[in-house]
Amino acid sequence: MPDIVSSIIYMYADVTKICREMSDTSDSGKLQVDLNNIQKWSEEWQLKFNITKCKVMHLGNANDQS
Repeated sequence: MPDIVSSIIYMYADVTKICREMSDTSDSGKLQVDLNNIQKWSEEWQLKFNITKCKVMHLGNANDQS
């Protein structure tokens, strides 16, 4: 899975975390591409993510949460 994303990815056992610094507007698009690639990977390998355990965490004081 690390080969299909450009964002930082952490994996341990059954936990996967992906993160990316948002420096400009193109970064959100890059993160979305990575999330789409991870979804395709999970379908291809039949290893589904538990959607109820998926979270978004914003760090910093200039977060656009829209």
